[in-house]
Amino acid sequence: MINPQDIRHTLLDDPGRLGTLELQTVTLYEAGEDNWRFCHHAEVGVFKDEIYVMWSSSPAGEDECGQRILYCKSRDGLHFDAPRVLQESMLGKDYAAVLTAAGFLNRGDSLAAYFAAYEYASPHERTDRKGIHRFGSDICRTRLYCVTTQDGEHFSPPVDLKAPVCPNLGPQRLHSGRLMITGNWAHLYTDEPSGTVPGSWHMAGFADASQLPAPVSDDPDYFWRVSRQLGLPGGICEGAFYQTDDHVLHMLHRSNTDWLYESHSTNEGESWSMPEKTNFPNCRAKVFFGRLPDGRFYYVGNPLPGSERNPLVLSLSEDGALFDTHYLIAGGACARKYPGYAKNGMYAYPHGVIAGEKLYIAYTVWKEDVRLAVVPLNRL
Repeated sequence: MINPQDIRHTLLDDPGRLGTLELQTVTLYEAGEDNWRFCHHAEVGVFKDEIYVMWSSSPAGEDECGQRILYCKSRDGLHFDAPRVLQESMLGKDYAAVLTAAGFLNRGDSLAAYFAAYEYASPHERTDRKGIHRFGSDICRTRLYCVTTQDGEHFSPPVDLKAPVCPNLGPQRLHSGRLMITGNWAHLYTDEPSGTVPGSWHMAGFADASQLPAPVSDDPDYFWRVSRQLGLPGGICEGAFYQTDDHVLHMLHRSNTDWLYESHSTNEGESWSMPEKTNFPNCRAKVFFGRLPDGRFYYVGNPLPGSERNPLVLSLSEDGALFDTHYLIAGGACARKYPGYAKNGMYAYPHGVIAGEKLYIAYTVWKEDVRLAVVPLNRL
């Protein structure tokens, strides 16, 4: 099994090893004067030979009350229809909930789309150096929902899956066929193939839930408490995994330090080891891992600490330990257009999917614009 200390990324050692690719970049949403100016958490999926992208959207800043989910789709992966609402804002117990995009699951004859909802016990206005945004404190009533469609146009009413998790990434299939949804300190798994049955998702993580404050959840507030209770550095959060041929799951977590931390599972996600520091640098941002058809592992993220999430890099590994081939996906300085809470980082929060002979990578720019990089696999 790969040890955490052996998981390395070499671009920090030699930034000159960053190669260029012949890729195409498509802008799916552009923040402007006449639309909402915060977009983030982009996730890409495939259904009936079309490419789908969803993301979270707020009027001005991250995780405002009333944040909703938008999506668009394309037949050729280059020309997309206009963004539309996948899930409008939902009224919580006392205030409008915050919705977070959580990915797609292609079920063959139908497509499931996931999103999380949570509320603030104490919503209030808070001011940063750039302006005022709607925010709050004490996240509560976290839950996971899904909607389904057979035509990509008409979606079912939302179904509460009875799981108190705000995911980092949507459903992915393991070698066994089991489905997994990654979170922060905890992750969900199910052997129910549709992924849409309430109560069928099981929650497991590197912390003992019986030792945690009730009600137990996994959301942008609760994971900080878990890290503090366990004495872990920063806030261990935003897990992304790959599975090696020995069936071990390697979950790489953002740590709010300059390094990813790894937690692994040898039983298909039913239990997880305590996170340990790797030698994989990170610019305090979400990352994504996947596997190419030829068996190589790939990573997309921001591997240069202190770089304002610039550049966004695609890296390859033969063995899942050493990531030593690097390509530029997006880079170069650009200006943030509008003020808003937590609108940091230029090119960030990537998610990828392979369809046909191409790798599609969705990401956001300053948490305002949504873009899609289209990478021909034969160029890697």
